[in-house]
Amino acid sequence: MSELIRVLVVDDSKLFREALANFVADLDSMSVVGRARDGQEALDLVLALRPHVVLMDLRMPRLDGIEATRALKRDPAAPAVVVCTTEDDPRLREAALEAGADSFVLKRDLGVKVEELVRALARPSGGGAAHVDPRRRRRRVAP
Repeated sequence: MSELIRVLVVDDSKLFREALANFVADLDSMSVVGRARDGQEALDLVLALRPHVVLMDLRMPRLDGIEATRALKRDPAAPAVVVCTTEDDPRLREAALEAGADSFVLKRDLGVKVEELVRALARPSGGGAAHVDPRRRRRRVAP
């Protein structure tokens, strides 16, 4: 049997954090190794728990998801970061990806797109490219 994908769930909403952790824990290929309430707690737990993937909310107290992602990605051995947010703002999406996020998934899509979350979780740990729902990618305008 191959190694389980170790996941840290980071969200300031206890309800969402627990629901997402329970969902991930039920997947055969993944294991929830920890839960964090904000970006600062996530940084501390990443050092202690060494997850493969961090599910990161954006808007949180103390240290938001973008700054926490930027801090994590300074380490060459950083885990993959999957931003999981309610914010459907192209500027925030770009800021998260520029900070080093490997994937970006909207919370509202989780209920109907379980497979998208699984791909977003598994792809970074397998060395794949960043996953962004094609409908969410920035449109490039030709010069």
